[in-house]
Amino acid sequence: MDFEIVIISAAAKDLATDESLISFIDISENLGIRIVVCESAMNYFEVKKSDYHKSIETTPDGVCVVVWLAGKWI
Repeated sequence: MDFEIVIISAAAKDLATDESLISFIDISENLGIRIVVCESAMNYFEVKKSDYHKSIETTPDGVCVVVWLAGKWI
């Protein structure tokens, strides 16, 4: 089973600015958990891809990703 964390809120900014989250990001990466951040949230909170840990991915629309993932399990 694959796991993904999709960030579609203010957490988009927290992931870029809160250094206490780095250990959790590293653990997620080691466990094979993908972290995907919504680019719309990034734009709203003025965060650039380069502000994130190297393992964090982005998507144009996080809500669409959540809906698509939910559809995989129906």
